[in-house]
Amino acid sequence: MSIVSGSLVPYLSYREKFKPKKLTPIHWSWKNLLWQLEEFQRHHSQRGSLTFSTLNNEEGCEILPGSAISIQVVKPLCRTNPHKHSWWHLFIVQQGKGSMILDGNNTLLIKQQDVLLVPAWCLHQIVNDSSEENLILMSLTNLPQQSALGCLFESESTNEINQEFGGHHVSISQ
Repeated sequence: MSIVSGSLVPYLSYREKFKPKKLTPIHWSWKNLLWQLEEFQRHHSQRGSLTFSTLNNEEGCEILPGSAISIQVVKPLCRTNPHKHSWWHLFIVQQGKGSMILDGNNTLLIKQQDVLLVPAWCLHQIVNDSSEENLILMSLTNLPQQSALGCLFESESTNEINQEFGGHHVSISQ
């Protein structure tokens, strides 16, 4: 790591950086989201998650200050690896039904329109028990906030047989 020389900035200029930015309404079509998810799954064997973006790239993934929204598909009879991390999730089940295993031993049945808050550092695993239908969940997180604070940490079990879900998120455009 190289060391750079610091400088000073007038305080009022510094404060300008923190003025609230004007947010504008954003729309994503459900039909388009489903099409993008299907296309993504055809070409990638990653986690099955896409993150909403306002700029058509990763730079636009912080939808609201400190927050991001992702949509995740768990294929029939599949599950994610048990994992935990320094950000929370607010899950909303969009389609299908399955279960969420919390802290390794508490199983909660979930179905379309259910809402579940998973706090930071809560071990969680999503299971699709259906043999026919995808389980689709929308997730609001504070991952960008945790990253900005330098507090982005995670732990994922790697002893699961199904390693298909060990991937990364990519962007969903408007």
